[in-house]
Amino acid sequence: MIRRFSTDSFRPDLDLFRQLFSAAIEYGDSAIRRARAGENLRKNDAGVFGDFQLFFYLADPQIHLLTKEDFSTDIKNSPQRTRIVTLDSLR
Repeated sequence: MIRRFSTDSFRPDLDLFRQLFSAAIEYGDSAIRRARAGENLRKNDAGVFGDFQLFFYLADPQIHLLTKEDFSTDIKNSPQRTRIVTLDSLR
């Protein structure tokens, strides 16, 4: 993404980008690995594209995502994973 949107006069800081969007990057990497392994994401996990976009909101440290889905197998290392709250954890 950084290479795609950089210009000659401006190049985003790669470390800052990774820090701010770590959950989205990790989830995107997971989706790419699953697709390369032969999984049909459009058929088996149609929400993957919307989920990926939602994780970009976690760049704001005050935002938490409440979800019914379990992303623990897709997002393991991102510090933002603690702000992805499952509905079952509220019961």
